[in-house]
Amino acid sequence: MAYLPPLILLVLLLAQAIFMFVALYHLIRFGVGSLPKLLAAVYLTGSVLLMMVFGIFFLAVDFSAVLPL
Repeated sequence: MAYLPPLILLVLLLAQAIFMFVALYHLIRFGVGSLPKLLAAVYLTGSVLLMMVFGIFFLAVDFSAVLPL
């Protein structure tokens, strides 16, 4: 059971990365002009920073106190 929290983190990171790719692809591919590309860059930067912050907070949680083993 000790490998469960890192496994959950990896699944969540994979889901977030897929969602980011889909959103960025549609903003860049179907956007007209430079504004969608700028929004895509801002979105990517914010998403990566938030993913890093939440990943650090997720790893700081003591799951032995939360999950009964």
